[in-house]
Amino acid sequence: GTASQQNADKIKAALEKIQSGAGGNSQQADEAAKTVTDLTEKQLQLGNITKEEALKNFEAIASNTKLSAEQQISAQKAITAAISKEADERASAIDASTKEIENSIRLGQVAEIEGEQQLTEKKIEQLQIRLKAQQDIAARVGSNSDEGQKAITEAQKLEQEIIKVRLDGAEKQEQITVKRTEEENKAAIKGLEQQITLGTVEQEKGEEQITELKLKSLDARSEALAAKIARLGPNSPEGKAAIQQQQEIEAERTKVQTESAEKIRQIKLKRIQDEIGAEIKGVESRIAAGQTAEIDGQRQITELRLKALDAQSASLADKIARVGANSPEGKAAILQQKEIEAERLKVVTEAAERERQFRLKSIEIAANKSRDLVTKVETEPIS
Repeated sequence: GTASQQNADKIKAALEKIQSGAGGNSQQADEAAKTVTDLTEKQLQLGNITKEEALKNFEAIASNTKLSAEQQISAQKAITAAISKEADERASAIDASTKEIENSIRLGQVAEIEGEQQLTEKKIEQLQIRLKAQQDIAARVGSNSDEGQKAITEAQKLEQEIIKVRLDGAEKQEQITVKRTEEENKAAIKGLEQQITLGTVEQEKGEEQITELKLKSLDARSEALAAKIARLGPNSPEGKAAIQQQQEIEAERTKVQTESAEKIRQIKLKRIQDEIGAEIKGVESRIAAGQTAEIDGQRQITELRLKALDAQSASLADKIARVGANSPEGKAAILQQKEIEAERLKVVTEAAERERQFRLKSIEIAANKSRDLVTKVETEPIS
């Protein structure tokens, strides 16, 4: 018959010899065992028999304690090789679909977060194929054999690798979510900045919205870290590092809020000062046009200047309450308040002096008018 049939007949004959005890000749039994193992491996490589048929032959040798340890170990290694080879082929077949997913992500045909989830599932599928193979090997060759121990050790490594892939996959998903949130918020911030420049959004309102978006980005990062801590445990090295990162984010959050509050404070103050400045110009224009008496106009201007200074002082008081009187910013604001108070006193003093000068001038004008009237009366002839 064919070479395949001849090999099959030789294997069958060798197995029968082993089962019959080879006439008590251990050397002949080992030779028959070697024939079974070698020819079965050859038949399997050529595809003349299935994996299960090959494993049946190998197990007949590996489990036969009457054979030498050498032949049993050889059969156990053949079992390992046959199962591992098939597992590798099945796992490698998944590589094609993995590349397709990666390509789809690159071309934008699949959302990154969805694609990464699929990639994680494919990696786990490959690892599980190899894990089941190692578990199968250990079950067939026995956990106490060298090959069994190797398979158990490899299975444990694969179990840890599966856990790691799951954790890495979850973290990557979170990173993608954070990245997407940050990109969306960054785009929204850019849009708001343009609207503020164009004047389609009030500066104060726009800055408040920008701050909210910045805080949302920071919150997304913090939430991702919280999930990581929950997964890995707060006492793990990764968990401790994540806690440290959360503290840094919280500090950044405080900084964003502080800077925003200061910016909005300055915007509000500038708006008030601009409004008062416009009012002062209006009064000055009316004085120049003779529509308002100079003394009345100067009184109005003084009131407006004091109003501007009071607004500045009140704004600084808000800042001091926010940052604390003992902070460097708080101390600087207190000094500014003292300077404003001095400026206020100067404005009041100058206004009082103007009032005094006006009264003196009024008295002088009245006296001159009285003198002129007396002179006129004295010089006019009596009719």
